[in-house]
Parts: sequence; C-alpha cells; structure tokens
Amino acid sequence: MSRLPTFRRLLSYVRPYAGYLVIALLCLAAYAVFSSATLYLVKPLFSYLFEGGPDAQMDVVTGSGGVLTGLREQLDRGIEALISAPTIMGTLERICILIIAATLLKAVFLYLQGTFMAVLQQGIVRRLRDDLYAQLHRLSLAYFHRHRTGHLVSRVTNDVWVIQDTLDTTLKQMVLEPLRITVYTYLLLSISWQLTLMAFVVMPLTVFVVTRLGLRLRRYSAHSQERMAEVNDVLEETITGIRVVKAFAMAPFEIRKFQSATANYFHAMVRMIRLQLLASPAGAVLGSMVGALVIWFGGRLVFVQHTLTASDFVTFLVLMFALGRPVKSLSDVHIKVQRGLAAADRVFEVLDTQPDVSDRPGALVLAGYDAEIQFDRVRFQYDTGPEVLSDINLRVERGEVLAVVGPSGGGKSTLLDLIPRFFDPTEGAVRIDGQDLRDLTMNSIRARMGIVTQDIILFNDSVFFNIAYGSEGADADRVIHAARMANAHEFIEQMPEGYQTRVGQRGVLLSGGQRQRLAIARALMKDPDILIFDEATSALDTEAELLVQEAIDRLMEHRTVFVVAHRLSTIQHADRIIVLDGGRIVEEGTHAALHAHDGLYRHLYDLQFARAEEETRTGTGV
Repeated sequence: MSRLPTFRRLLSYVRPYAGYLVIALLCLAAYAVFSSATLYLVKPLFSYLFEGGPDAQMDVVTGSGGVLTGLREQLDRGIEALISAPTIMGTLERICILIIAATLLKAVFLYLQGTFMAVLQQGIVRRLRDDLYAQLHRLSLAYFHRHRTGHLVSRVTNDVWVIQDTLDTTLKQMVLEPLRITVYTYLLLSISWQLTLMAFVVMPLTVFVVTRLGLRLRRYSAHSQERMAEVNDVLEETITGIRVVKAFAMAPFEIRKFQSATANYFHAMVRMIRLQLLASPAGAVLGSMVGALVIWFGGRLVFVQHTLTASDFVTFLVLMFALGRPVKSLSDVHIKVQRGLAAADRVFEVLDTQPDVSDRPGALVLAGYDAEIQFDRVRFQYDTGPEVLSDINLRVERGEVLAVVGPSGGGKSTLLDLIPRFFDPTEGAVRIDGQDLRDLTMNSIRARMGIVTQDIILFNDSVFFNIAYGSEGADADRVIHAARMANAHEFIEQMPEGYQTRVGQRGVLLSGGQRQRLAIARALMKDPDILIFDEATSALDTEAELLVQEAIDRLMEHRTVFVVAHRLSTIQHADRIIVLDGGRIVEEGTHAALHAHDGLYRHLYDLQFARAEEETRTGTGV
C-alpha cells in the first residue's frame, strides 16, 4: 500500500476526536460571522457620516449586480431595522450596543472553540507520542545499535513538540482563517466586484512568494532539528558517562564538543529564522502594493464614475485590510506547517520502520520446554558487516550448564542474543524442543528466560519495583524470598527505606555487587526455565563476587544455563564448555578435558584464569 502523504497521516489522528472537531468548527464558524459583523457594523456609521443616512445612497448604483447585491441589500435592511432610532444619537447608541454584543459573542465562541480544540490538539499529540513510544519497543536491538540515543530521544521530545506547536498555532487558523476569508470576500464582492477582482488578481503573487519561502523553510527546519538531535546526543552521552568524563579529566573536551554541536544548531536556527522573518516583510510590501492599487481604482469609482458611494468605499477598505490579517495568518500557517511536516517526516520515519525481528503471522505460543535447545548450522552477521557466527552446530540439553569462552570479539554475546531472539540467524535456525524460534512468539520465548548481564540496568524506582519488574502481581513475600536467595535482603534492610528505597538512575546509588544481586533477584522472580549470564561477575571484586556467585549457584539449580564466562569459578562448574574463535566453535568439552589439551582454552586459561585461581586459593584477591 502506498504511503499516505505526511499531512494526511497527521489528519488521520483526528478521527477519534471527530466530535470535538465538529463542535469546534461550529464555534469557529460563529466566531467568523460575529468577527465580520463587528467590521460590517461600521458601514451604517459611515453612511450617516458621509451621506446623511441610507436613504441618500439609493441614487447610487453599486455596480456589483446580481444575487450578491440582493443579499447585501437584505443585510443592510436588517441592520437598518435594528439600529434605526428617532434621533441620530439614538441610532449611534444602537450601533455601539450591536458592536459590543457582536464582540461579546465573538469572544464567547472563540473561548468555546479553544476549549474543544485543546482536547483535539492534545489528544493528537498524545496518541502520536504513545504510538512512537510503542514503536520503539517493537523495534529490534539492531535498530538501536544503528541509531544514537540522542536522535531517538529527539524524535519523541523535540520533534513531537514541534508538531504540537504546529497543531496549537495552525489547526485553528487553518479552519478559522478560510472561514473569515470567505465571509470577508462575500462582503467585498457585494460592495464592488470590480475592486475585489483587481485585488484578487494581484494577491496570488503574495501567496506564491510566501509559499516558495515555506518550502525552503521546511528544508531548513529539518536541518535544524537534526542539529538539535546532535545536541541531545552529546548531552545524553555526557550525562550517562559522567564518571568516565571526570575520571579522564575530559570535561574541557566534552564542553568543546557540546559547544560545537550548539554552534551548529545556532547557525541552522539563524538561517531558518532569517528565512521565516523574510516572509513577513515580503508579504507586507506586496500587500501595500495591492492596497495602493485598490485605493487608486476605488477613487475612480467614487469620484469619476460615481458607481460607488463613499461609505461603501471606506467599508471596502476596512474589510480589505481586515482580510489581510487572515491571509497573512494563512501564509504564516504555511510556514509553520512546513516545520511541522519536517518533524512529522522524522517521526513517521520511525513509525514506518519495520523491526528486523518480529513475530510471524500465526506464530505459536511456546507451551513448554522439556528437552533441548539446538543451534542448527547457524550463521549471523550485522547488516552488511563481516560474519560474526559461522556454521554453529550445538545441542544443549535441559538442565545443562554451558559455558562459552573465547577471545574478545569472537561472537560469544551474539550467540546468546540469538536465544531470546534479540536477533535472528542470517542462515540456519535456533530451535527449542525442535521448534524454530522464529515460529514462536517472542514474548512466550522470553517469558521462560532470565537474563543477567555485566551492564545491569535498574530503573529509577524502588528496590521492590526493580526486583518485581516483569513479574506482575508479585507480593512482598515473593520479593523478599527472591532477595534472600540472591543474598540481597541484608543490604536492602539496611537502606533508609528498605525495599521502598529508590536506587537512582540506572541504579547509581548502589554498588556493582548490589546491582548484580538485585538483577539476580529479578531473574529469580520469573522462575525461568532458561538462564543467560553474560559476563555477570567480571566487574566485581572478590568479596562481591563470592556473594553474587553464591546467588548465581542457587539460581542455576534445575535450569538450563548459558554463561559467557570470565571468572574461573563459573567455568569449573559448567557441565560443558565451548570455545568460540572467529565466530566458530573450535573446542568443546569439560574444564578438565580442555585444560589437558594444549589448545586455545588452555592458552586463555593460562593468560586469564591461572592468576585468579591462585588468588582464590591463597586468599590474596581483592
């Protein structure tokens, strides 16, 4: 199906709020009518001032002719009936009362439309932001590897804000101003079709110039939003890595980098604002040309041809200059719409992205896990990069503990990422009890898995929330039991508010070992069939490792476990070890068998693990 234009896609978000839109449109129509009435009510005043009253005009033929003249005469008679009084001052008083009444009604309908339009505008933005956030959850990990965090945050915050600003300032105007233009145009035509025609022949030049400026502004706006995303990137990276920045005394470098990003944004915004400001004086100059021509031609109709009364001419000028306001507003709307569409293009780019990994139509729910997990001739590569895994054939029985070791960059973490379907194999298949994981729903697969990594992610919420995360309806007893099993209950009880203590962004208020134990407690809460440990203890000191390893040992009981191993203790207790090098399994066996063989595992052991074993044996580790 062909992609809908951006503007039509934005309008599709209006549908749930159609009732509010209808009421708002009716209020806008009433506002346009009473807004025009406040202007047209000056006509009888000019009539009394210049011609001595409406009766003095009957000898002047207004040249418009036809239906419009008849409708205008009926309108004039109705107004005359309302304002007619025995004295001139009495008539003037009635004119003033009508102007006040029309202004009051105009204000009431403007308020009502604003109230209903606010629900419409904010509802659209809310749905757009919700859809964008939900889409981010549907996208695969590969998408987040390809896109910087700041750019994605900018889509949800800055770009949606631009769309919101566009809707706030333009949705009303795109409806109101055409209504006002329609009413004003009718009144102008009813007074003099010749003057109106001449004004409208010249006016399109103004519209053309502003439209061209708007198209250029859309490109500049997109460029400025990209520069804003770069500012967000630097800011997000600095805040996230502030410990590293301070440790390496790189604050001056980061400040210069941020200043460079803000300078680029500054120049982009200045170019955009210059172009935006150019539209207003350009429109004003062209508008003054139109006004001068109308005054010259109208003067001929009044003073030379005598086909137009002075009061009609003055009223025409009042209406024509009043018409300039909605026309200018529409031209500004066009410019703002171009900014909004540029932001919407970026938002819809995310919404239109198809995830690399998704559930197939008719995917089955994983009912159980009884026998084995199999890697069948698996190959994998990221996009167009080199192959990361090559011809992996592996069977892991239920309840088996498999350790994966190898040089850095050998494909260890990638191998484990295929099990919860963070990625799908480029070739071959990963099967569970004979079923291809791609034929199963991702949620049902991941529901049976617990994952603990070196880089623990905790949320800026309570300890209780972080342990119960992913286990809906968890009660306090279960959470406390999981914390005890993870060797976390003791330090949690010592925290200021116990289980209700907040852990800070990404758990920064906790030590590395405490974060690991909360992550293990979180995994225990799921009671998973399959466990994945990716360097879970590599960043811990010896004391913290002992506590974490004890918790891991409890968690591993009666479960299938995959471990990317770094510490000796985990490797020695594994049922089987595979050695990955260059994306291939080059060795496989128990710790004793591999250690006895003079191969890559023995080499890695001698380099990485022999010292750790000695420190553990002698108690000299720190």
